[in-house]
Amino acid sequence: MHTELVARCGIAAGRTVEWIAALIESSDGLGDDLVGHYKAPYLMQLAGRPRQASLLLDDIAARFQQSNGDFLSGPHLRTADPVLAGYPAYMTGWIAMAAHKVGRFDLSLPAWRFLQRFWSDDPPGFTLQPRPNPAATEPDDDGGPAGAVLELLTCAHLGLVSLYLGDLERARGAASTLQRFLDLQPSPSSRFYLRMTPEERLQTEFPAEAAGLHVVDAGQPGQAWFFLGYPMAFLCRLNQATGEPVPLATARAYGVFAEACAPRMVGEPLAHKVAWGCAELAAATGDTAPRSLSVAIVRQLLKDQNADGTWLPEAPLSTRIDQSVEIAIWLLEVSALG
Repeated sequence: MHTELVARCGIAAGRTVEWIAALIESSDGLGDDLVGHYKAPYLMQLAGRPRQASLLLDDIAARFQQSNGDFLSGPHLRTADPVLAGYPAYMTGWIAMAAHKVGRFDLSLPAWRFLQRFWSDDPPGFTLQPRPNPAATEPDDDGGPAGAVLELLTCAHLGLVSLYLGDLERARGAASTLQRFLDLQPSPSSRFYLRMTPEERLQTEFPAEAAGLHVVDAGQPGQAWFFLGYPMAFLCRLNQATGEPVPLATARAYGVFAEACAPRMVGEPLAHKVAWGCAELAAATGDTAPRSLSVAIVRQLLKDQNADGTWLPEAPLSTRIDQSVEIAIWLLEVSALG
């Protein structure tokens, strides 16, 4: 990445940091829902503000931490966001990584104990819903059936959390499931299904209105492109940790599908994780195609940023916080890779 683009990424992320800092000091802060809080500590530590990151984690602990290590917006309410509510490991995984980065083991270790309930031994990987907690003294609303489905984003996300917490066995298991997702795709150049049964069968039937969370269609705009970026990034980090070539080969295969999506993907903000994943892949392999795709997405994200440091100006405030913080994170992560 050119020095000029690296500098622009830093400036853009800095605008977002200042916007978040101002929100924190406002009367409403980041809101009453966990959705406004869970990524902010990660951004602050990455932007060189570890004290602010720790203060944010203090607030998260006081307001949202549960006795089982999880984080909820209220009694039996993970979040009012209907999409995030369906991914119960996602927000807790972000908090666990940020807390571990700044040495807040009082948050990261209990969170990791909770997140291990999403682990499946056979097939190895992480499931969309956690196993029921047999030690619970009250109903466990998030406990899923024993045969909970394996899900692409959850495997990649908790695979990376596994790396942060030093659990290479689970990280390798998540990587093997990500390869299995590739192996099972019936139309690998055009459609990518995102959920798998315990019997290792892709879920290819679902209500039309739920398609966005079940499949990525390379030929259609408006897809949840971020599903493709996280596996690439996690697999490259696993290769870095172990030196094993298989995760990198798997990451390259995800990169090939991402390139097929590029004509419709680059102009859309939900490509943000693909910019990160492709940057990790380019750094690990020296390949030019993922670097070019990452740069194209980054340039579009920079172009689309609002003057106040945000993205998605028409979205509700909670969504603007969530997505703006995440985009700023990926701009910093991508620029750090050069």
